[in-house]
Amino acid sequence: MPQGQRSRAFARKRRVLLSHGRSLFPRKSPKNTIVTWNLRRLGQGNWGDGFWLKMRMLVRLALSRGWRAILVSDCGAEGKGVFEFKGLGGIWLVVFNGRCGVVLDPGMAKMWRRGGEKRHDAPDGRSLAVVIPCAGRGFRGQVLSLVSVYGPVSGAGFDQERRVMFDCLSTILGLLPFRSVWLVGGDFNAEVGQRGVGEEATLGCHAHGRRTRTGRQLVEWAVGEDLRFLLTFTRQRCRDTWYHPKSWSGHPIDHLLCRSRDHRFLGATRVLFEDKVGESWSAYTDHNPVEVRLAKGWVYRAPPANSPQVASAQLVVIKGL
Repeated sequence: MPQGQRSRAFARKRRVLLSHGRSLFPRKSPKNTIVTWNLRRLGQGNWGDGFWLKMRMLVRLALSRGWRAILVSDCGAEGKGVFEFKGLGGIWLVVFNGRCGVVLDPGMAKMWRRGGEKRHDAPDGRSLAVVIPCAGRGFRGQVLSLVSVYGPVSGAGFDQERRVMFDCLSTILGLLPFRSVWLVGGDFNAEVGQRGVGEEATLGCHAHGRRTRTGRQLVEWAVGEDLRFLLTFTRQRCRDTWYHPKSWSGHPIDHLLCRSRDHRFLGATRVLFEDKVGESWSAYTDHNPVEVRLAKGWVYRAPPANSPQVASAQLVVIKGL
């Protein structure tokens, strides 16, 4: 093919891919990425026109960035249930419970339905967990437990509501399968600040800023549950996920947490900004998404429940059996 025809064909392919919201070089985009994002009343008004506009924007970003699941905060839906959205690639699912929800891409939705649609809902409507037995390329039979949270706003009048939220969260975490990778994410309305003494397992060396009263409560709960704040373990110049509408000061109040034993299965965690991604979402929400990439070669596999545990010869020697 002559050089001119090759250039025109490449330009035509580029226009088609960009019109469908896909990356021109999909191999360079991260695969198997989990995101938490406050989408500001996604399901308000009985899933009205605002929901369809936000979902179209969300699907475009998911296809270009390799997002497999989105932990949505401030969902604003009534009750709990499952909503289907027909977009690019197939049927997308929105699993919701009151003020929080989880958006699954067609592949994740199919795996979740094959696994029995396992979910755990908090009675206060501020937390939701879905258990997905993953299969296919890049997963190799792991189990992924995703927990979406939306915390009360900061203020002395919401302390009781925050305590109830932490109690419900602890109950949900106790119901999740132990041999799975846990990811807890959402808008907690709390700033964790710098790392203190005895918090090396919870906060990383890149933690900075001030710690609010709600952040102190969140850190105490995370220490008790053996959870880590993933953003504090990744170096990033700016980690502000929300900007005050009057003072325009940045606040990192959206977080992704995991267990200490599951951190090895996760890659870098970062906050996305409009000018870096090339997609505008200021018309839909005033929060920035936080994404974490599953580590390359993720080989977490849960053994069968009734399989005998046979100790190796070296382990027998070490234990002195």
